[in-house]
Amino acid sequence: MKKSLIFLLVLLSLFLMGCSKKTDVTTSNIDRESSISPTALPVVSVIPTPTAEPTPEVTPKPVDGEELYTIFEDIDGMRKYGYINSFGDIVIPPVYYRASDFHDGIAIVYGEDYNCFAIDTYNNKIFQDCFDMRDFHQGLAAFSTHVNEDLRYGYINTSGEVVIEPQFLNATDFNENLTAYVSTGESTYAMIDTEGNILEQYEIDEKYKYPRLVDGYLIYENDDTHFGVISLSEGPILPDIYTEVIYLGNDLFGVKDPSLEYYETMSAPVAIMNNKGEQLTDYKLYDISSFYGDYASATDSTYTYFIDKNGEEVTSLPKFEGRGTLTLLGDVIKAEIDNDLIYQKTDGTLLWKNSTTRTLSNGITIKNMKYKSNKYALVYYPQFENMKDATVQQKINDELKRLFVDVRADYKEDDMVSIDDHNTVSFISDLLIVERTGYDYYFGAAHGMPVLDYYFIDSNTGEFYDLSDLFLPDSEYRKRLTELINTQIADQSNSEDSMYLVDGIETLSEQQCFKITEDSIIIYFYPYEIAAYAAGFPEFPIPFEEIDDLIDKDGAFWKCFH
Repeated sequence: MKKSLIFLLVLLSLFLMGCSKKTDVTTSNIDRESSISPTALPVVSVIPTPTAEPTPEVTPKPVDGEELYTIFEDIDGMRKYGYINSFGDIVIPPVYYRASDFHDGIAIVYGEDYNCFAIDTYNNKIFQDCFDMRDFHQGLAAFSTHVNEDLRYGYINTSGEVVIEPQFLNATDFNENLTAYVSTGESTYAMIDTEGNILEQYEIDEKYKYPRLVDGYLIYENDDTHFGVISLSEGPILPDIYTEVIYLGNDLFGVKDPSLEYYETMSAPVAIMNNKGEQLTDYKLYDISSFYGDYASATDSTYTYFIDKNGEEVTSLPKFEGRGTLTLLGDVIKAEIDNDLIYQKTDGTLLWKNSTTRTLSNGITIKNMKYKSNKYALVYYPQFENMKDATVQQKINDELKRLFVDVRADYKEDDMVSIDDHNTVSFISDLLIVERTGYDYYFGAAHGMPVLDYYFIDSNTGEFYDLSDLFLPDSEYRKRLTELINTQIADQSNSEDSMYLVDGIETLSEQQCFKITEDSIIIYFYPYEIAAYAAGFPEFPIPFEEIDDLIDKDGAFWKCFH
């Protein structure tokens, strides 16, 4: 089975913690000695914003701003984000490459160069001098920027004014008590108020390695790569026996059964624990999300559904077929299911759903169809409408469905592999080009394997073309292409950055992967075929003019795009 590449934008989450290995469960007395030293202090001001003006006030959530919801459109193979209002009308067009929900009337978005800035509900930029930014809570948002080449966190208000200068190694959101927790040094932390005054300081023992700060808690790792939780103010909460600990919000944690091997935990359910170390549920909740208000979501083999703080399904709220997350925003449900996005009222009224069809300039419509053999296998394949010849259209659709679906149909849930296949469609003249991208990840592996395949189709006849169809019969095209590729490998191997595993290839395969542009053919190889995994898909562009004598210019393939 061929494999291929999808470039994953891996978004950074400071509230999830992955882990590894197995250990015996020893939940006897948790050490509550003085490993953390909370100290009540007089109010001490950290670095204030240098200004002659009074410190800007924390701006409350605007009362005159309308509720806006994040949406996306797939534009030219790129997913871009914008916002709709409560009527489902687009009020901020999808131009951003990443976007958060609005909080306190402000959203965090990323532009073309993935530069980060904050916008209000009128799409006005209020702040942009940062490396990254968190959502607003209680009128303040943590942001990070480089200070003397080091990344440091501070806070801004909803007017875009810096109210606490960037100086912390890490910082959490402000809570309902108008306090937040910050990292002030390698092993020191503090609770601060909205003006940056230190209210309490904490020093932790060095045995708590790689601590992750979340809402006044530290998720830490031991020498055996297992995880535990301590409270900055009260000491140890969960022993370091877990292969995975997830902070769920609302002072709750998700943990996976510590008796499991690491590879087994990848698809294992979690149990909910509270901040007293008490287990509230059995190990029964799959794909649990963070809590938003009183509810989180979880999945089973077929549906995604809401749960309460006791881990019980909320049957009064709708559930959605597919795998994903649900968020209750007042009377609106945000459902992110199988890479689709749906906004629906709690009474079932549809507010907005991303489009799964696209009409090209030539009038042909592409429908993006979904196939799932199990909850971990997601395949999107194209089907065409409004082609000139209905018989040709059916021929193309049937073959594409076979190519995308049949190779995935036998995968079962207990195969412990995640599959994520997508497609893009383009034309060069009458040549229809379907690109299949994907990512196969076997649970517990160091990394997955990308998938990248191209299908070249005559839109007039429905013929699917192979590499050999481009060249004259009996021509030694494979020999010539091999020579040209080996020349490029030799030239590139002189570089210090070369990742090639071979000095050259012996001969090109008849089923060699390739893609076409208007003026060249590009031969490419899968990871590990001729180069290291980190090299991705090595490509070798060969202009048609260099192989002009080999091309069958009277052939159907060539004429299709010339």
